[in-house]
Amino acid sequence: MSLRKLWFDRAQYHMSTLSTQGSILQAAKNFAPQVKRIVITSSFAAMQLNIAKDEWPEHTYFEVDWNPITWEEAIGTGPLNTYRASKTFAERAAWNFLEKEKANFTVTTINPAIVWGPIIHDVTPKTLNTSNEFIWNLVNGSQVTLPPIPNVPWVDVRNVAEAHVTVLETPKAENQRYFVVAGNDAYNEISNIVLKNFPDLSGKVPTEGDVSTKTTYNEANSKSKKDLGIEYISLEQSIVDLTKQLVPWLSVN
Repeated sequence: MSLRKLWFDRAQYHMSTLSTQGSILQAAKNFAPQVKRIVITSSFAAMQLNIAKDEWPEHTYFEVDWNPITWEEAIGTGPLNTYRASKTFAERAAWNFLEKEKANFTVTTINPAIVWGPIIHDVTPKTLNTSNEFIWNLVNGSQVTLPPIPNVPWVDVRNVAEAHVTVLETPKAENQRYFVVAGNDAYNEISNIVLKNFPDLSGKVPTEGDVSTKTTYNEANSKSKKDLGIEYISLEQSIVDLTKQLVPWLSVN
């Protein structure tokens, strides 16, 4: 299978989520007048500019930012852009629906950065979600050097859950968009946290690598703090709570 065919198939898959979301919104409008609020999990990917603009040190991302990616870019420049496009198109479709259909409900979108933190459902190393897999690879020794990524916008899963619940109880959150992000940190900081709290992992967790120190962009979480009262969990707490769950896997792998 060619890469272009693979990317196109992925695009088709991700675009199916757009259709499903549209069906849910239409069904709520047509058959569920009791539904007054809908909360949609979007992503920072729907805000972030495309790969060509990943480095933008003078820019701070706010809720007003939108990813300008096109369909052609989505299917022609790799799976990362396909993913970003799917999030962007799906969220835009929700807002367009709300404007055109004059629905009986309001919409709020939650746009989290990379989500880390503890897991509450049954999962194995093979079924671990992609974001937490990055941390697992640091813990299990398969990542032999630190990723060169200069910084990573992230948020703890518990704050993401809190945001979803709080917007349902907050009138000012109706028809709003919330960028849910706790910080922007590099993998060497995560490595230091793991080794500080789990010294027995010394020798597995990488400490060296060509990690860039430049700032790629900045993020603002002031709106989520002000409107929703979110107090963001620290990177150390998030990584420690997750790693506690990952360490027992080392004895069975």
